[in-house]
Amino acid sequence: LVNGATGYIHDTAWAAGVEDPRRKTLFVVLVKMDKYGGPACFPDDEAIPRNVVPIFQFLRGF
Repeated sequence: LVNGATGYIHDTAWAAGVEDPRRKTLFVVLVKMDKYGGPACFPDDEAIPRNVVPIFQFLRGF
């Protein structure tokens, strides 16, 4: 992702209400990072490991 960080896709999700996910982009990709030492992003959900971080789509213009 950045600075040599590596990980695996843990899960994906579309925005609420998406009827045809083949025609819409993902809302978020949950990535299980190999070496993540920060705070848990989902501390109240025991089903999601501590080293899973959300990656949201965004568009940046310059």
